[in-house]
Amino acid sequence: MPINLKSTGKPWLINCMENCGYKNVSTGICLGLAYMSIHAMLIGELGVFINRLKLINNLYHNENYALTIEQITDIFAFFDGIQLYQNPEIHSDLFKKINFVSQKNCSTLTFNIIQPLYFQEQQITIYNIYNFSGCYMLHQLKTFFSVLEDTISDYILTTTLPISFILYNDTHAVSLGYNHRYNSWTIIDTTLLFLRNGINIISKSYSKKQLIKLLHMAFTYQEPDFHDYYNTIALFTRIFITQQVDSHTSIQQIKNYFVKTLNNNSNWQHLHRINPNKLNITNIGRSWLYIAVKNDDYLTAKLLIEAKANVNMAVNHIPLLWMAAEHGNNKIVNLLINAINPSLPKGIEPSYFTKTPYNLAEAFNQLTITPTIDLPEQLLCKPT
Repeated sequence: MPINLKSTGKPWLINCMENCGYKNVSTGICLGLAYMSIHAMLIGELGVFINRLKLINNLYHNENYALTIEQITDIFAFFDGIQLYQNPEIHSDLFKKINFVSQKNCSTLTFNIIQPLYFQEQQITIYNIYNFSGCYMLHQLKTFFSVLEDTISDYILTTTLPISFILYNDTHAVSLGYNHRYNSWTIIDTTLLFLRNGINIISKSYSKKQLIKLLHMAFTYQEPDFHDYYNTIALFTRIFITQQVDSHTSIQQIKNYFVKTLNNNSNWQHLHRINPNKLNITNIGRSWLYIAVKNDDYLTAKLLIEAKANVNMAVNHIPLLWMAAEHGNNKIVNLLINAINPSLPKGIEPSYFTKTPYNLAEAFNQLTITPTIDLPEQLLCKPT
């Protein structure tokens, strides 16, 4: 059975999804693809994931390519998963218990909605065991991955569970898998995928040094200059594992292990230490504080604010305070309100205050805001 997927000049996978009726994918699918690859990594079927991409690519370049009903069903299920992770607001009816439907708020529930059949048959569940944010100079990524490799190697001594990662900021997202037996990494990334021979690039395993180079390309879209020690990336990282129902090691024990091991590592502490060089550095307008606020990293946000990070910054004319309240984070909203400069952030248009953080908080009925300063009238106004 043929599917007609004519080229529109867009990246081939996005073009395929649009031709199949999927909306809002032209703005990007990197997070959706990254999360879908996490499923494959955690059940040891990354090869199946890659072969599916090869099939879709063949279909894209040959409009007469015939598919079986099973292949068509598999491709559409794959596209459904990408969009559900990337644009959950399109399917807000699936997330009725969530006040604010966003990628971050819905990712855990999405894992439960689109679990592979293998997970159900083997009674396996995906767990997000550890999250953290950071601002990393290019040369520091070597320490970043060295500490993670050591931590995973110790962890693997007591379990054979697979492990994978999502690294992302506002502009891009990638997924990583680590094979402790061969000390090698895999990376799934749309920037690399859409290069010539992109499928072959993401099909391979890489050393730590090679991975760092690929990550830099993914997030900056250019060849790295390893002499540029001031080239930084602000990232949020999530670590995932699976566990069977009859496992002898509890998820809480594994979480405690990662928290204790990483936080007690002197190299890890130095890597995430807040200093003036990292405080207000921005990567395409996104600072470490911005990444921490958007991803509810309260402890890091608190330390950054205490260190006098810029709380008045705005991204795409949206101030941090507005964003924190929109996501319903009570503690971070209070942090920002009590630290904010009473003057309005530069570049903010009045129209953005027709619904302010206070109004959002009131609408969601879940925030208790207790400012200790006099805020400008624009931040307190009611919607018109």
